[in-house]
Amino acid sequence: MAVEIRVLGRVDAIVDGRSLPVKGGKQRAILAMLALRANRAVAAGELIDGLWGDRPPASAAKNVQYYVSQLRKALASDDSGATIVTRGRGYELQLPDDAVDAVRFERLVERARAEAERGIVDGSARGALELWRGAPLADVAEEPFAGAEIRRLEELHLRALELGIDAELAAGRHDDVIGRLEALIGEHPAHERFHAQRMLALYRAGRQSEAVEGYRAAHRALSEQIGVEPGPELRRLQ
Repeated sequence: MAVEIRVLGRVDAIVDGRSLPVKGGKQRAILAMLALRANRAVAAGELIDGLWGDRPPASAAKNVQYYVSQLRKALASDDSGATIVTRGRGYELQLPDDAVDAVRFERLVERARAEAERGIVDGSARGALELWRGAPLADVAEEPFAGAEIRRLEELHLRALELGIDAELAAGRHDDVIGRLEALIGEHPAHERFHAQRMLALYRAGRQSEAVEGYRAAHRALSEQIGVEPGPELRRLQ
């Protein structure tokens, strides 16, 4: 792969293992918005909204043109195989297939989900998790466009974690995942699926009383955190 655009963590453009000179938060935000919709046109108005929300400066259109021109120069300087073309009143970042880490991540999570439904485990969830370098869009998280994308990617990350643990459980590595699940529950106390997986791992590891106590702990966490009762999966496991 000649070029890779990364948004799972800090926003970066990598060519042959070296970062391109993409400077400033707004320029990185433009790169992220175009990368998340790679090979599709993004209207200049959408980019303006993504950078300034409902309070754009009078110079917003010219600023976007400048940021795009700087990105074009950075991408062209290394023969990266990526280019930004003008599409009417918008721009399209043209890239090789799978050059954006978030695109590869999403495809791997979907593949892992489809495989899990068929009882197949081939490491797709693990491959997805290996792409995760930290909080997505970390250096542009305050830009108006970022919140919705961050929430979407974090939900996918949770799904990848669930699928990865399901694969470990299917392989009989029950003891190995208990500690990891306890850490995840500490971070996400109201996430029912992690509670259910921990209960199942404990039960299969021969720790039945702890599995039953896990249901009680889940009940308390759900009640305290979001004011709900355990759902059908947890009740069925209990």
